[in-house]
Amino acid sequence: MTEVVPDWLVALFFAQAIGAVAYLIQAARLRGLLQQRHPQVWKSLGSPTLFLSSSPGNGMSVSTPAGNCSFVAPENCTLLVR
Repeated sequence: MTEVVPDWLVALFFAQAIGAVAYLIQAARLRGLLQQRHPQVWKSLGSPTLFLSSSPGNGMSVSTPAGNCSFVAPENCTLLVR
């Protein structure tokens, strides 16, 4: 009997599923850090959530550094508040 789905495709599917779960965990951790360490910025962004009331602009404003920020030296970061 012939194989319907090749083994490499099944392995690729599971690898991507694991990557997607890892991304969601990291995104939630980073948003939690933003909420804890910069509450004023968090409130100015409208207290964004992962799924509810999400928009591309809101997601980009939370997931990208604003102002003079660096992921290497966050202590020198000056956040811009809208």
